[in-house]
Amino acid sequence: MRIEALELSAVAQELGIDGQEEPWRAGWEESARSCGQAPSGWMEREPIETACRSLSMSRDNREACLEAREWIASSPARIRAAWHCWHCIFLSVDVRGRIADRWPRLPQAPASLFYAVVLLSALPLTEAKHRSLGIPRETAASTMRDLELWIEDFRAKHGRPGFEQTDWLRLHFTGRLYQIERLQFEITINAHPFRVLRRRGTAELLILAESGLAMRADGCFADADGGTEGSAALTTELEEDTETLTGFPVSPDGRLEPTTVTLRRDDWQCVLERTDPVLGVHIPAAGRFHGPMDPDSCARSFRNALPFFAMHFPEHRFRGFTCTSWIMDGQLQSILSPESNILRFQERFRLIPVRGATDGQTMERIFGGPVSDWSIAPRGTSLQRAVADAIQAGGRFRSGGGLIPTGSWKDDARSRSL
Repeated sequence: MRIEALELSAVAQELGIDGQEEPWRAGWEESARSCGQAPSGWMEREPIETACRSLSMSRDNREACLEAREWIASSPARIRAAWHCWHCIFLSVDVRGRIADRWPRLPQAPASLFYAVVLLSALPLTEAKHRSLGIPRETAASTMRDLELWIEDFRAKHGRPGFEQTDWLRLHFTGRLYQIERLQFEITINAHPFRVLRRRGTAELLILAESGLAMRADGCFADADGGTEGSAALTTELEEDTETLTGFPVSPDGRLEPTTVTLRRDDWQCVLERTDPVLGVHIPAAGRFHGPMDPDSCARSFRNALPFFAMHFPEHRFRGFTCTSWIMDGQLQSILSPESNILRFQERFRLIPVRGATDGQTMERIFGGPVSDWSIAPRGTSLQRAVADAIQAGGRFRSGGGLIPTGSWKDDARSRSL
């Protein structure tokens, strides 16, 4: 398929996104120069249809994707835009994965599946990578099924098929994320500015904050809930010498403590710190594609993850697991049963605060979106009732994080001394 080197402004006008095209500017000239590198058959109907069938898509979603493909193929400007996105995700080192979450929205059908079709056009490359790595077919299939999960999620919210999770699914299509049993694991590095220490000869863990973190009095980052560093109550310091380490610790419910502790270096070993290679843990929503997040299914995921990645990615030496999610909010410990799946999952981690934490994901996952009147908020589940009651009483929830150093995880999280 021919790809014409069109100006970005002309492409934006054709797609009806005038004034929204700026995030596409990064790499636009570079993608124009790479047009000749398009794979054979790129954006042709047959490979897209084969990709849909390979992912076992429902007939409705398959036909919707093919309609979107025809819409793209019918316009040189749309073809050029599709190639630019393909180039950014799969060819460009400079812009890959850094801007897809800000790309223009194309909400009206069939354009609402524009980004899904871009990803589908790369499935042959993804499958070839899976084969070269020896990824089992069942693992690859369950991993790539996420594309249809998010198409279904869009349909449930808007009444028509669509897709807006390009930045997330690029991990699947570039071979950096895999579904292992119930959970998904991403090859990444630890971006959290904390050190995890283990007392030598024991399983006891302690987390200290790095220097220079602007924090509130309640133990959250100063920029939580839309705040700024100007609202900081303190700025962390981590002081080291040959014998001691002094810093601000993190409490078991994931909040920074307001006073420092001093540790003897001979007594403690650093087992996880920022930039260490880790596996990021992600929790797909339960539904048609995934069962409940029960402790046994999660245990199987953790149990099989490290052997899987050691076999297929031996060049990595992972030092732990990380997770950032609304599920990692330590405040849930005060309103949920200790036997709830959420708290049983939390117990596997040491909780930490995260930068820029808001209640956005909490509202989306529990209530389906923002709630304007809590007196009539959905209360069909025990989780909805517990969170709604707490918010009406003055509480506010937000995303949090969790860390597990390699070697600290066991099948029964409650058998660990933290």
